[in-house]
Amino acid sequence: MPDRRRNFYYLRLSQEDAEPAGPDAESGSISAQRLCIHGYIREHFPPEESFEEVVDDGWSGTDMNRPGIRRLLRLADAGEVGVIIVRDLSRFARSYLEAGRYIEVVFPQKGVRFISVNEGFDSFAAEESGGGLELAVRNLMNQLYSRDLSAKIRSTLDMKKKNGEYVFGSVPYGYRKGERRNTIRPDPEAADIVRTVFRWAAEGVRISEIARRLNTLAVPTPSAHLAPVRGHYRVAAFWSFDSVRCILDNRIYTGDLPAFRSRVERVGGKRVRPLPQAEQFILPGTHEAIISRELFEMTRRDVLPRKPPLPEAGGPFVSLLVCGCCGKHLVKGKRENKNWSCPSARYQDRLNCAEVRIGEDKLAAVLTQELSAQLQLTDQAVRKRLAAERVLRDKQTVLRAELDVCRKRLERLQAEVMREYERYTVGRLSRPEFVRRKERISTEREQLRLRAGLLQQRLDGAAVSPSEGPETGAFRVIAGQAESNPALTRELLRTLIRQITVFPEGRLRIEWRFRDPFVRTESGQEPGKAAPTDSPEALPTETGAGTAADRGPGTQGKIPG
Repeated sequence: MPDRRRNFYYLRLSQEDAEPAGPDAESGSISAQRLCIHGYIREHFPPEESFEEVVDDGWSGTDMNRPGIRRLLRLADAGEVGVIIVRDLSRFARSYLEAGRYIEVVFPQKGVRFISVNEGFDSFAAEESGGGLELAVRNLMNQLYSRDLSAKIRSTLDMKKKNGEYVFGSVPYGYRKGERRNTIRPDPEAADIVRTVFRWAAEGVRISEIARRLNTLAVPTPSAHLAPVRGHYRVAAFWSFDSVRCILDNRIYTGDLPAFRSRVERVGGKRVRPLPQAEQFILPGTHEAIISRELFEMTRRDVLPRKPPLPEAGGPFVSLLVCGCCGKHLVKGKRENKNWSCPSARYQDRLNCAEVRIGEDKLAAVLTQELSAQLQLTDQAVRKRLAAERVLRDKQTVLRAELDVCRKRLERLQAEVMREYERYTVGRLSRPEFVRRKERISTEREQLRLRAGLLQQRLDGAAVSPSEGPETGAFRVIAGQAESNPALTRELLRTLIRQITVFPEGRLRIEWRFRDPFVRTESGQEPGKAAPTDSPEALPTETGAGTAADRGPGTQGKIPG
């Protein structure tokens, strides 16, 4: 069978080191890495050997959560990678434990050859050269360097914050970047909206009503106003309670800079911890104010409500229901309320969010029915697949037996050739007779080799894939629990369902977390096979849109009365 393995070289540059010349410019260090690796390939590999490039430009090496490296590791796990080349080990990973696990354990198991040019490391020659220990030391040094660099960067940013410089990334709504570096100045158009929001709040207008007024006046939302500056960013279609509250709760409009409102828990980590009010560091008068401090304090005291309590922890549908018009999560208010509705209906009338409403009892009935249909569909597909596997296994048994006969006959013919040669050398067989017998044996051996090759091809073509992948196996375990205990618990729904979208006129779209790998999708691809995306999406269809055999593992449709 043809070898599916491909060769790759990997390039990475962290955001701190990048100095692009424009928004689409490639980092200079990426080009330097490419030149170095191209030179190595020309020197150590034949011209017909091709390599594919994988790049992570602007990504830190402190973890493996990078799009390029994730794709590369997925291909390696599928057995499609032959060689990986990096300029130096720090490009691959800075964590010595992470890098060591892949280089010493994962890649050898998958048959991947790993090469680091600058370190002179080649995994194929590592055992003979003793490079494993040296590489482990370099891994540790890379991680220590990364932590030291992170600490220095944080110290520099902290110093700039204390000096009143704005080093917080994107500029808040109402401001734009100033002429001098790390400064901000009011954005006239957006600043007027901020003043209007505070003026209405001071007059006693509720936050929901402020949002409705802004939507009626067709005022662009903060995300829409900042989209040309931020680039690829999620844009809200209308003002909401949260967007107005964020403005009323932001002290920066008074000209003061809240420099330290959160802190990274550890150097090089991703988790951020909000600081209590007493530990926050406020720098007064660092930029031009849009409103007065007195107006800000008044709105905080008299207008801003306390944050609403978290949804009921035991509610099975919390955070699962989504509005099909605006994408917001549905809410039901008080604990005893049984109807879920879209909160966006309070702020705007352009979308049909007011018609997105569903009762909890009806929703439970639909989910119980669809879960039962999903189980039936999976059971039918499993039975069909197991029957097909039995036929394939029987075919494999016959092919293996025939192949074994061919191989044993080839071994006997080889021994027969040696015996005839010994008889010829001791004079018990004439040369013409030896040649005749040898040609007869060679002809039979060639026919057996061809036959064995054909049998091996047929045997490979009759390979049996696993009956159940990890997703389907997990689904059936949970589903078995659901059959014995039909109650729709929070844990059960979180395990089986990714999202339930509610549309006007009582239509539902249920996206299951586990797909049936035995049912082909509309495109003909088996969901259990390799998908082009990082994680396979659920296959949603409609409730009430056909029989269980038609629908597949997702549902959408009208809610029964």
